Amino acid sequence: MELFAAGDESQMETIRRWIDQSDVYMLILGGRYGSVDQTTSLSYTELEFDFAASQGIPSFSVVATEDAIDAKVKELGREAIDSEYGKELKLFREKVLSRISSFFDDPKDIKLAVHETLADFSTRKKFIGWVRGDEVKDQEPLLDEITQLSKRNATLTTKVAQLEKKLQAIKYSDKGGWTDEDFKEIFSLLLPGPARTLGNLGWRDK
Repeated sequence: MELFAAGDESQMETIRRWIDQSDVYMLILGGRYGSVDQTTSLSYTELEFDFAASQGIPSFSVVATEDAIDAKVKELGREAIDSEYGKELKLFREKVLSRISSFFDDPKDIKLAVHETLADFSTRKKFIGWVRGDEVKDQEPLLDEITQLSKRNATLTTKVAQLEKKLQAIKYSDKGGWTDEDFKEIFSLLLPGPARTLGNLGWRDK
C-alpha cells in the first residue's frame, strides 16, 4: 500500500492506470489475501487480477505450493498466512489456478517462470513496451538528422584515412620535406567548402 501516493486518484484508479500501461500482468500469490477494498470486500490483488483479465492484458501467475507456505509458517509463524481471509484466499487461489499459472517452492522458481513465460509471450504477442509506440510523436525529423550525421561521420572517416595515408607518404618520401603541393593537398582534406586558403604560402584555391 506504500506504493500509492497521496492525491485525488483512488487506489483502484491507480491500479487500473498502471495495468492499462502494461504489456503483461504478473501475479505472485503466496499465503496472504492482501489488503481488502471495503466497497467490494475483495482484495486489491484480486481486483487488479480481474481488471487485467477484463482488459485482455496477457497475464500469468506464479503460485506458492502448499509445501512452500508450510515452510514459511515454520520460519515466520502463523503471521505468514492469512487467517482472517482464509476462505477468500482459497477461492481466489482456485480462480488463479484456472488460468495460466505455475507453482513455486523457492524464489528461484519464480525467476525461471518469469523467464520462460515472457519468452513464450514475446513469440506469440505484440508488445509495445514501457514507452508505448502509439504515443511517440513524428520521428521523421529525428531519423533525417541521424541519417545526415551518419553521412557526415562517413565522410570524416574517409578524410581521416586519406590524410593519414598522405602524411605517411610524405614521411617516407625522398623530397626532404613538405612542398607547397603537399600543404595544399592536406588543407584540401582538412578544410571544407569551395574556398581554401593558405596565406603564408601565397595560394588560394577557388
